[in-house]
Amino acid sequence: MFVRTLRALQVLGCVVGVVVLFVPWHIVGEVDWSSCLAPDCQSTTSVKPPKTCVGIDHFDAIEVALVIAAIIAALGLVLFALSRTGWRSITSGLVAGVAQALVFLWVLVIVSLKHLFSNVTTGVGEYAFVGAGLLLVSTSLIAVIRAIVQSVRARRAG
Repeated sequence: MFVRTLRALQVLGCVVGVVVLFVPWHIVGEVDWSSCLAPDCQSTTSVKPPKTCVGIDHFDAIEVALVIAAIIAALGLVLFALSRTGWRSITSGLVAGVAQALVFLWVLVIVSLKHLFSNVTTGVGEYAFVGAGLLLVSTSLIAVIRAIVQSVRARRAG
C-alpha cells in the first residue's frame, strides 16, 4: 500500500511538473532600461505593458524537451527503485532524487535569470511547478529511506 502511494505521488508530481510548463507562470512588467541615460533614472525610464509568461517561454525547444525528458527519466528511476530492494533501490532512489532536485532548480534559476531586472508577479503555474518539484524530491527521499529500512530488516532477519 505504501509503495503504491509513493508511485501514485511520483506519477502525479511528474504529470503536474510537465503540464504546468504550458500554463501561465507570472506576469512581467519589464522596464525599458535603454531610456535610462539621465542621472535621474527613475523619472526617465518607461515601463512596457505587462505580459504573461508561460513556463516554456523561458526555454528553447530543445531545452523544453530536455526538461520533460529529465522529469520522466527521474520518474522511471524512482519507479525502478520502488520495485527493487537492496543497494539498487537505494542507489536509483538517490540518483533520481538528486536528478529531480537539479532539474527543478535549473528551471527555476533559468526563469529567474530571464526576468532578473523586471517586476514579476508570480502566478499559480510557478507555485504549482515548485510544489511538484518538492513532491517529487520528497517522495524520492522517502523511497530511499524505505529501501534502507528494508535492507536493514532483511539483514537482521537473515
